[in-house]
Amino acid sequence: MPAARNRHGARGAALVEVIISGLLIAIAVSSVMGALLHARRGAGKTGSLERASLHAERLRTELKNYVTDDHSPLEGAPGTPPGSWKLEGDPCDCWALREGAHDASALLPEDFRTRHGATMTYVVSVTVVDGSPLRQADIKVRWEDADR
Repeated sequence: MPAARNRHGARGAALVEVIISGLLIAIAVSSVMGALLHARRGAGKTGSLERASLHAERLRTELKNYVTDDHSPLEGAPGTPPGSWKLEGDPCDCWALREGAHDASALLPEDFRTRHGATMTYVVSVTVVDGSPLRQADIKVRWEDADR
């Protein structure tokens, strides 16, 4: 396509065409940069979420070891100190599946707790099913993103 001629007969692009093409290029570049920035920030949040989910699953698995009808001190039973049925770091200093709120933040890695202010708690509730108590633990991991 031949270059357009201006009213004086010279070839070239009009100033308006140059400005509009520059504006379109700027919009395209800023869109790509925005998408890259969003993807980068989202990746960090996903990593923290995966890390929190992993530790919640580990706690859930650990709590399965504490299921018992008799939680009196016993050699070979889980807990800290060994055989005590107490979860390490829980300030309640009681059976890990006692009804109520428990703090399991001590089981989180130190860097996750300090860098993100992470805490892990769980609440044990008891429901009677067919005359037998059924204990359920609701685990919550909370943290703050360091990027904010």
